[in-house]
Amino acid sequence: MDTNSFRAGLALIALFAAAIVSSAEDGFRYFVQPDSAIITWARNTLVQDPRWPGGTEFVCVGPGEPSKAWRTERTEDAAVTVAFTGYHAPSHQLIEAVVDYTNQRVRSCAAVPGRKPMIAGADFSRCDSIVKADPRWREAIAQRGITDVTSLVVDGWSSGIVSTDPKQRIVRGITYALTNGVNQYDRPIEGIICHVDLDARKVIDVFDHGVQPVASPSASHDDLTISPEPFVPLTIQHEREPFTIDEQRITWQGWSFRFLMHPREGLVIYDVRRTLQGEEQYVAWRLGLSEMFVPYGDSSAAW
Repeated sequence: MDTNSFRAGLALIALFAAAIVSSAEDGFRYFVQPDSAIITWARNTLVQDPRWPGGTEFVCVGPGEPSKAWRTERTEDAAVTVAFTGYHAPSHQLIEAVVDYTNQRVRSCAAVPGRKPMIAGADFSRCDSIVKADPRWREAIAQRGITDVTSLVVDGWSSGIVSTDPKQRIVRGITYALTNGVNQYDRPIEGIICHVDLDARKVIDVFDHGVQPVASPSASHDDLTISPEPFVPLTIQHEREPFTIDEQRITWQGWSFRFLMHPREGLVIYDVRRTLQGEEQYVAWRLGLSEMFVPYGDSSAAW
C-alpha cells in the first residue's frame, strides 16, 4: 500500500468515527425529561389506541427508557418517549405502553402476564372505603371505644404473598387516627389488620390481635410545625472547576453523565464518562437503585 492510499484509508476511518459520534450526540438531543404538556399529549394519544383497553387506570408514568445503543449509534428509539403502566381491573391485566412524542405514535402497548401494578394513589382511598364498610372492622373499632370512623384512615400497604390467585389484588389495610386532620402516622390503631382484594372490592380477612392503647394527639407534623422558618437557599461555591448543566447532561472535573427522574427508582444516571489525560473512558451506561427494603411498622402480629 502506497502512502497516499494509507492516508486515504485513515481519512475514511476518521470520517466514519466522526459520523458515529455525531449520530450518537444527535440521538442524545432527545434525552429529555417529558414535561406536563408532552405527558398530556401522550396520554390522550394512548387512550385512542385500540390496544389500550377502555377503563384501564393509569398507575405510573415516566420517561421512556433509552437503550444502550444510543452510546454508539443512532437508533430507532432516539426519540422523546413516555412510558405508561396501567391496570385493567375487569381482566386483571397490567398494561405497559410507550408513546413516541417525536414521531407522534404509540410505539408499543401490550399486557404483561403474571404481573400486578404498584399501589397507586387511588388504591389508598379505595382501600379506605372498602374497609370502613366492613362490619367486622367496624365492630373491632367499636371495641376500642371509637365511634367516629371519619376520624380514621385505612392505608393499603403491600401485603406480601397472601394469595396466588391471579384474579386477586390484595393489600394490607392498616388503620390510623388523624391528628388535627393533618397527620395520621403517629397514631396507629394497633392490632387490627385487614386483607383487602382491590379488584373484588371486598375485605377477605380481618385479624384482631387485641385492643392496644391509642396514642394521644400530638403535634400535627405538618410543614409549618416541623419547619416554621423558611429554608435558607443552598449556596454552592466553586473552589475548583465548576460543573455545567446542559438540559439532562452534567459535566464536572472530567466527569460527565446524563440523568432522568423515574417515578419508581427516582434519580437514574446514564452514560457515565470520564476524561483522563485527554482520553475519554466509558464507565457505565445506567446507574439506578434496583431495590430497597424499608422496615415500616413493627415485627409483631399486631402489624
